[in-house]
Amino acid sequence: MSARCHWTRSLTIATLALIASAGITIMPATAPAETVGNFSFGELGTGAVGSTGCGANVAGEPAIHVSRADNVFLGSENGLGGGSELWRGLGALGGSGASGCGLEYRGQPNAVSGVGAAGGDIDLAIASAPNTAGNYNLYVSSLNLASVNVARSADNAATFSQTPVQGGLPVDDREWIAAFGAETSLLTFHEVATNNIEVLRSDNGGVLYTRIATAIPVGDYKEANNELGNLVIDHRNLPDQTGNFYAYQSFVAPSKPGGSHNNEAFLAVSADGGHSWADRPIPCSVASATTNLDHNFPNVSVDPAGHIW
Repeated sequence: MSARCHWTRSLTIATLALIASAGITIMPATAPAETVGNFSFGELGTGAVGSTGCGANVAGEPAIHVSRADNVFLGSENGLGGGSELWRGLGALGGSGASGCGLEYRGQPNAVSGVGAAGGDIDLAIASAPNTAGNYNLYVSSLNLASVNVARSADNAATFSQTPVQGGLPVDDREWIAAFGAETSLLTFHEVATNNIEVLRSDNGGVLYTRIATAIPVGDYKEANNELGNLVIDHRNLPDQTGNFYAYQSFVAPSKPGGSHNNEAFLAVSADGGHSWADRPIPCSVASATTNLDHNFPNVSVDPAGHIW
């Protein structure tokens, strides 16, 4: 888990009341949420699995995604050994009756035999095509001491299966995950020994991950000094008709060899589904040689039209 200060914390969610879809039933909150303008917000609870309503939690570093079926999934972590938490909303949650506490608590997806495993860092990914049951696979990755745990669900977070990503891996830190199609996902993390960004791929719904590349070429000056950000996949633009896809890994590093400050933003780009990468400097992102862009964490997004942000 990346070095950072820890403090008493909780996760609060705001729901915009203007994004309603007709015919969606809003899950009622069991305790009132507050409203400011068009937003309803409140602290999510971690009581019984399946419950909704405001409550209390100690989760931090949340991640939220919306599937193509308009299902909302929100994950957060309690720190190493404390486990991860997950909430869901099936169907759009907007409208005049929207509640910031309307998400349903689904428990700890990265738990093993009911014990709160993992919990160091968290990321979510949702498949871009339905599985054989008609659902979009959900992946929840979390740091588990020296390895990564990926919890996967094929039934909209009703149940989860576990994939401890351990065998043959070096000690790792700060994982990110992205999904493509019905069964493919990429997983990246920092290898502590070299500080490079390792890339793993699964083509069977997260059952098995195999190391396929590094996002920074071995021996490149940026390998030993960088801070990685998130990983995304372009679901609209395809490089060819062979099943390949574009993937993007954000990071910051020194602008030139010998630099001691991560003063330039970079984007590692793959056009073959993660098997090979080219590192591209972000135009106009260079700060002074003594200025550090090493914030946790740089972030990249691809919008539905295929534009990179």
